[in-house]
Amino acid sequence: MAPERVLEMLLDLFNGQHTAKHKSVSHKTRHDRAVFLRRFLRELRSKGGFATLPDPRNIGGRHIQATVDLWRKDGLAAATIQTYFSFLRGLAQWVGKPGMVLQPAAYGLAPQQYQRRETAQRDRTWTGAGIDIDPLIDEVCARDQHVGAALRLIRAFGLRRKEAVMMRPHACVVPFEATGLPLDRKKADTYLRRHTETTDLLVTGGDPLVMNARSLAEYLDPVLAPDLAHVQSIRIGTKSVAYWPQRFVSDKDADELLRLFERTVAAGRNLALMAHYSHPRELQQPVAQQALRRIIATGATVRIQAPLIRHVNEDPACWSELWTTGVRLGATPYYMFVERDTGPSSYFKLPLVKAYEVFQQAYRSVSGLARTVRGPSMSAFPGKVMVDGIVELGGEKLLALQFLQARNPLWVRRPFYAKFDAGASWLDELRPAFGEQFFFEQEMQAELPDVAQPIAFHTSTRSAHSATDRHPC
Repeated sequence: MAPERVLEMLLDLFNGQHTAKHKSVSHKTRHDRAVFLRRFLRELRSKGGFATLPDPRNIGGRHIQATVDLWRKDGLAAATIQTYFSFLRGLAQWVGKPGMVLQPAAYGLAPQQYQRRETAQRDRTWTGAGIDIDPLIDEVCARDQHVGAALRLIRAFGLRRKEAVMMRPHACVVPFEATGLPLDRKKADTYLRRHTETTDLLVTGGDPLVMNARSLAEYLDPVLAPDLAHVQSIRIGTKSVAYWPQRFVSDKDADELLRLFERTVAAGRNLALMAHYSHPRELQQPVAQQALRRIIATGATVRIQAPLIRHVNEDPACWSELWTTGVRLGATPYYMFVERDTGPSSYFKLPLVKAYEVFQQAYRSVSGLARTVRGPSMSAFPGKVMVDGIVELGGEKLLALQFLQARNPLWVRRPFYAKFDAGASWLDELRPAFGEQFFFEQEMQAELPDVAQPIAFHTSTRSAHSATDRHPC
């Protein structure tokens, strides 16, 4: 069989698979890898000094060496060389020779030829190039509002061009007048001035702390005006404290961000970071603890919350360690959430009964300082519903529930009961213990007929899965 045909068969069989993990790869990776391997095979004959095309199954060290010599001659970038080595290792695995491709140094490459630099060698930002970007973006918006929107996304969130385009500004950006909203909704601070009953402001998303400090200040500073003193608390929901604590320690605008926090507190506002820590390991690294201390030193408070995630944090010891560590560092345990019933949640969700057992065991093992936490809580359509216990009434085992937050404030802290169901994992899978409906359903349908009517409680189907496998911390 011709070598080209053998390679195409290998690509058909394996190109969709990751070389190191049990998962598929993107279409771009498939395309780039296929293009490279076809060129690799051709250039062994056209440039590498081999008289014939080698069969991919017979590729050996001399073929790799010849290819690396071509890379060195062409002066390829270190990042490109690393990518190409990865593609070659994939081919080696496909043909049953997983150890065939050695480390780059074995082929005579110096470290600077194949090691990526961790820090940029020059400032490629707009500011670094001396560009006053805001007037330029305004000019672009005047010509093409969709391109202008993409540039605003890049500026506000630090997106790459491709990421900004994938936000689909061509489909999602419309003039404000086309939204049908009143003009007082155009700016949040204008809305707040007209609605003095508003006391709390929640900044969420997405994760608002992917924005740089300057962009975040453009949203927060107007709210600190003296005539908006009725806005007493500003909450920021973020997981950056866990996945990128350097945001508060060593990023180039880390100090500027903390000064914004200090400015907010100095203006008389209660600034609270709703910090999403899903596992105690996220708080074990010194940089994570330093980030938390720096945030608290500004006068802001930090409240710890996270969903209960099967395969990740279903061990009660994980939660007790997380809450205890948080208290020691100055944070306040706040919520254990139930995994939302959205997207591919079946792999991660736990039954409500199991969630309650995890919460109860963790809660029992911590001191009173950590017992500020509430849960397990479902952020459902009627409000935040907490599983408050497993009780027996009239000889029947039931789930005790209550609202922590609700669409109707009169529902808050009002107990209600559902039939015991060891497999139910969300509110709409529970059946009322007494009567045909939960007490809030009829009122919801009367108050919000257009919204509540499609909501079908007690009718959801669910796939069976085992939740018995424990994954320790």
